[in-house]
Amino acid sequence: MCAIFSNMPLNFGIHHHHYKMQNKTTDKELLVDRFAYLFGILVPIAALPQLFTIWSQQDASAVSIGTWSAYFALSTFWSAYSIVHRQWPLIVMYVSQWALQIFIIVGIIRFG
Repeated sequence: MCAIFSNMPLNFGIHHHHYKMQNKTTDKELLVDRFAYLFGILVPIAALPQLFTIWSQQDASAVSIGTWSAYFALSTFWSAYSIVHRQWPLIVMYVSQWALQIFIIVGIIRFG
């Protein structure tokens, strides 16, 4: 190795700069966080009409169990991911979607 670079650390202090940057929260990040919480509540609400239709009309003939099972599997993964990483907006969204999807799948099985 060249003598000029032999005493320099390999990371050149980048890790410490990155660590310092992680602890600062900007106004843009706060705004995005607020929207994340809002959408974490709104996204599961989008499944409520489907759930209401299946259970109130007791008819799920036009609803695909394959699609809702895939949504359920994906929500299971993303729920676990968000819990492990302690991402509260994602936890709210995916765990509530997961619960709604269980009721939709049960309705499809029962009334389909």
